[in-house]
Amino acid sequence: MSYHRTAISRGKPSAPAVWIKENIGFDPRNTLDYGCGRGDDVRHLSVDGYDPKGFYSSKGLRGGYTTILCTYVLNVIPSEEERNLVIDAVKKLLSDDGVAYFSVRADKKNLNGWTNSGTYQAYIELDYTVVKKTSGYIIYKITK
Repeated sequence: MSYHRTAISRGKPSAPAVWIKENIGFDPRNTLDYGCGRGDDVRHLSVDGYDPKGFYSSKGLRGGYTTILCTYVLNVIPSEEERNLVIDAVKKLLSDDGVAYFSVRADKKNLNGWTNSGTYQAYIELDYTVVKKTSGYIIYKITK
């Protein structure tokens, strides 16, 4: 599957990343945007970025991040097994006291699986703590 086709370009950072920065905070020098798509949040927030499908990377992964953002990634992966692999990969990159924030789309009526363009968009619920829920997104908090 071509996951990069679901990555859109934005002229501003994503709403979940802005909310996390303004309400929880993070040190940009020790923050990773995992599954960063085209790297827009990376540029706007001055954080490291990595896309496991090779679409974008600001530099090599080093691990030990205190904060990892994973925004609108899980809802484009059709397999629960692969979604769990992403969560596990992110946990491995966290410092012992680090926190990952997984943001997923919440607009259920627009998330019906395979699209006409051959991409996948689904409503995903996780069994983790919800830190923010709006009509557009849900942010889950995951620790090591």
